[in-house]
Amino acid sequence: MLKECNETFVKTLEALADVSPLGAEQQFDGVTIVKTGIPSDGFNTVFGLDRPRSLSNIYEIVNRLFIDTKTPWELVTTSEISNSFIPMIERYNLRRAAVEPGMHLQPLPETVAQLPKGLEIKRVTGREEMTTFLKVGNKGFGSSSEIIPDFLVDALSNQASGPPHACYLGYSEGLPVATSLRGSYGKSAGIFFVATLPEYRRRGFGEALTLRAAVDAKEDGCVQCFLQSSEMGYRIYEKIGFRKIVEYEMWRPAGQSQNLM
Repeated sequence: MLKECNETFVKTLEALADVSPLGAEQQFDGVTIVKTGIPSDGFNTVFGLDRPRSLSNIYEIVNRLFIDTKTPWELVTTSEISNSFIPMIERYNLRRAAVEPGMHLQPLPETVAQLPKGLEIKRVTGREEMTTFLKVGNKGFGSSSEIIPDFLVDALSNQASGPPHACYLGYSEGLPVATSLRGSYGKSAGIFFVATLPEYRRRGFGEALTLRAAVDAKEDGCVQCFLQSSEMGYRIYEKIGFRKIVEYEMWRPAGQSQNLM
């Protein structure tokens, strides 16, 4: 189960890197390094999810992909093996920016229960609506940036490209206020980008958007879902039926911006 959770996490970024003009992926000594080129640490990642045989060769890749190009990046590891990366943490002056539970849901729900009052969920279609989706998600995560990479809009809008995926927008009184994204990989699906604008929180919107993604994952043939939870979302996901199976640690260079995009 943990292996599938880790693979879903990694494959989601790899899918973005595959369509990015700045994308790059490398594996070395049990570590996977993914660069999407999106100017945000969460999209350019050293996945240290297994104990590395050596870190010396990984430094060269990190320098070439991230340091030399001034690309924001992060190290993602787990609480069980983070000690294996202490030399790397010290070398790059990394600070633990977050600890996010990796959570698992099985079986998947058949339907979404009655939607919260005033909420309508639409599956995103077209570039204009996709741009809105990304801007709403950005704001929901606290980013003030209005810059959305064209390749990201194109990639998410193209349903024929890459693994099966879907983006969802929640509307309240005709206004887009909440988001979720689902990517399906074989029998497993990842749910990401669950966000609600601050003024519309505590109404059950995030829960409904997450459930919609899980229901559609089941229709795609998946039998389980994974996600990474923020502190804010943890109780919501527990209520749905998700259970923590791992703790991911996000380590970022001191002073690096944490904006989503």
